[in-house]
Amino acid sequence: MGHLCYPLKASANINTFFQLRKCFGPQTEKYCFFCPLLCLYSIFLRPKNLILHSFNSKSYATVAMRERLNIIVLHTIKYSDKNSIVHALSRERGRVAFLLPLGNTAKARQRNAMFMPLSLLEVEASRRPGSDLLGIAEARYAHIAVSINADPVKNAVAMFTAELMGKVVRDSEESAPVFDFASMAIRILDSMTAGVANFHICFLYHLGAFIGIQPDTDSYSDGYGFDMMEGTFTPYYKGGTKTISPDEARTLMLLSRMTFANLHLFRFSRAQRNRIVELMIQYYQMHGSTIGPFRTPDILAQLF
Repeated sequence: MGHLCYPLKASANINTFFQLRKCFGPQTEKYCFFCPLLCLYSIFLRPKNLILHSFNSKSYATVAMRERLNIIVLHTIKYSDKNSIVHALSRERGRVAFLLPLGNTAKARQRNAMFMPLSLLEVEASRRPGSDLLGIAEARYAHIAVSINADPVKNAVAMFTAELMGKVVRDSEESAPVFDFASMAIRILDSMTAGVANFHICFLYHLGAFIGIQPDTDSYSDGYGFDMMEGTFTPYYKGGTKTISPDEARTLMLLSRMTFANLHLFRFSRAQRNRIVELMIQYYQMHGSTIGPFRTPDILAQLF
């Protein structure tokens, strides 16, 4: 038997009375003896604790819908004295934002510590109609990045990687490929013992393939420059900020052979490494009008 899904109010009128008579569904003309009594009971006695649950598919109550999401935490900002907002990349929904309650208890501090940049989590999110912010009903680690959190160098690399993804990945569509790539890279960074100084360069280069801006290596020939706007190598090097020199283009071509498995074999000086990062950020900014200035490369420049 279906029943009402909202509490009766004292303002119920005669129309409500007739609407409540049929509670066996639209397929029958039988009437329920109790519904008119409940209506009158609500009107005159105004009970405070009357709650009638619905077993029908249609519900008039605002109920939070829950779903499980796999996420990579990008960054957290303070929203108010009681809440923070966590921005994350989810495998199922692309970019998402969560409302994270703050607290001074040991449990609250432990929970909030889970939402560090690049944390891999599985969360049970609650979604309410009319709100873009998700609630967090439950969260647990999909991978505990002990090394990233304990090593200040890896932590700085993680901060840059999270900032890059936060600026580049903006859509709210399903983004399983980029999520899987980033998730794999985070696990590799956590387990690395050599080559950490090149991790962010490798990530920068290969992330471009997932957003459609990876350089066209088929157009390369020795002595060519690189056209930053077109994403192709060119024999017509004109200088300026939109074309890089043949020497730097040769280094860019070298990056196409870099993987997370062999990045420890690449040797760059500090000046070369910083120049590569500078050029690649410029390249991303040319192809993404919403990508603003970065903060974390200055930290990496001091480390490497």
